[in-house]
Amino acid sequence: MRDSLIGGQGNFDGYSDLIRFWDRKRAELKELKGISLKNEKGKTIGLQFTLAGKRVARSLGEPFTEDGMVKAVVKARKVYEFLQRCDSVTEFESWYRDEILGENVVKDDRLTYRQIFDRIETEYWQGVDKNTKKPRQLSNGQTLKNHVVSYHETYGRFLNYFEDWDKYPSWEELERVLFSWQQGTKSFKDAYSVIKKIVFYFPKSFKADCLNKLDCINPRQTIFREKTRITEKEFLDWHNQAYEIALNHSQKSHGNARLGWLWVASMAFVYGLRPTEIAAAQNLVNPYQTKSGEVIKAISDPSNKDLILVLGELTYFGIKIKTGGRICKPLTLDREIIEQLRIQDVRLPIYTPRPNSNEKSVVNGFTNNFRKSMISMGCPTTQCYAFRHAGNAQGEKSGIPQEIRARSMGHSKEVNDRIYRDESNEDIALEILMNHSRQPLTHKEALFELEANGIDVNDPMVSAVLKIIYRM
Repeated sequence: MRDSLIGGQGNFDGYSDLIRFWDRKRAELKELKGISLKNEKGKTIGLQFTLAGKRVARSLGEPFTEDGMVKAVVKARKVYEFLQRCDSVTEFESWYRDEILGENVVKDDRLTYRQIFDRIETEYWQGVDKNTKKPRQLSNGQTLKNHVVSYHETYGRFLNYFEDWDKYPSWEELERVLFSWQQGTKSFKDAYSVIKKIVFYFPKSFKADCLNKLDCINPRQTIFREKTRITEKEFLDWHNQAYEIALNHSQKSHGNARLGWLWVASMAFVYGLRPTEIAAAQNLVNPYQTKSGEVIKAISDPSNKDLILVLGELTYFGIKIKTGGRICKPLTLDREIIEQLRIQDVRLPIYTPRPNSNEKSVVNGFTNNFRKSMISMGCPTTQCYAFRHAGNAQGEKSGIPQEIRARSMGHSKEVNDRIYRDESNEDIALEILMNHSRQPLTHKEALFELEANGIDVNDPMVSAVLKIIYRM
């Protein structure tokens, strides 16, 4: 086959043919007064025209090729037509950038619900736990069941109310989902936060419009679940009765199970802990050695008078505790209470999640079993946080500084003051106020009172007594 048969009329044999094509395309613009194309060194195509009485040159953003020449002619005609009706240089420059150069080509920056939800989930897993400040995604790529449940509680349960995830968002649907919950409830407040999070991913103008509408809706929680509290007397009276019943139960296995959950309730009361946290204790029956080599005695050790409790990050069944591992101390200084509740007679229940249980069942299993046991034993409260509040009240009554109570309970002074002050409960407030003055003086106060009463604080016998009392 001869080479001359390859190709067709549209093929150029060389640069000279390209120039001839260029001359023909330029000639098409002769009737457009003041408009002409310019060869920019054989690389790109420029446009020359008159703007506001001055001759100017602009790039057309097209290469010096056949296709570029065709497009350049089309653009030149557009410029000519726009100049006939434009009376502002600013208006022209803006139009030229948008229409000719395509610098501000309008892009569809909308995201579907699915795209937004995927971004929210990715952001969640790339973030840190709000309590422990540790990454939610473990170094080995795995995730803790707690965080799976937390994602569902924080976002998933609300996102599931959107019916078609492949649609583009609309205010009407956002409003429908939000008002699926009663305004004033905690769920409504949480849903409001999620809706606002979704709106963050909207295009600028739509986002502003939706935020303005959200600002007109009050998300504040005004409806609260009735909270029960338990005083020291109520707890001790109930515990004594429940302990005797469990101890003498006709079925020993059932009785032992009750004794185990009673021990958990006692630990929660004395240390102000969540029930699940007790399952993360590291020194119940064996001593614990710190990184510095200091040994913390086992709770079950009869010689242990301080009863310092070490909590790990995880329970023995692999669930992360809410506020992280820490060291705790009893929030009561009353040794009789500690002995009465048999704290050192360790009876931690064994919780084994059922095979194939979902994450939520595993995470909440220990606490749910605790609650069921409290109900079956007729406890005055079945709300787990009531024991935590009772522990804090014990600490306040004992004169333990708020900073120490907060640290032991795993939160800040601000949280302790805002959430755990039970001034609204008359019985607890009265119990604290009536008994606080009877608590021992601080060491400094004791020295002052002794000297004021003419006692020599440097006397060896006095010093020995003070050392025993204040564990110096």
